[in-house]
Amino acid sequence: GTCGGTASRTDPNPTTGNFTVKGQDLEEIRVFDMLGKEVLTAKLTNTNSVDVNNLSNGIYNTVIITKTGTYQQKLTIKK
Repeated sequence: GTCGGTASRTDPNPTTGNFTVKGQDLEEIRVFDMLGKEVLTAKLTNTNSVDVNNLSNGIYNTVIITKTGTYQQKLTIKK
């Protein structure tokens, strides 16, 4: 979902191993593989940079949790 153009998103996408979560009031990001298994959870309270270097190439689903809502986005990792 979007809310007045301030939707949270990952950048860059595709990523090579590190990406930044853009948005306001960010709290957490969760990354799931295509089987629905959670492969990463990262708090976004002190930093909005996320390291996914330990994940394999492929397409993942991310859930970005903010104080005002939850956003889903696909993330592609290409190293």
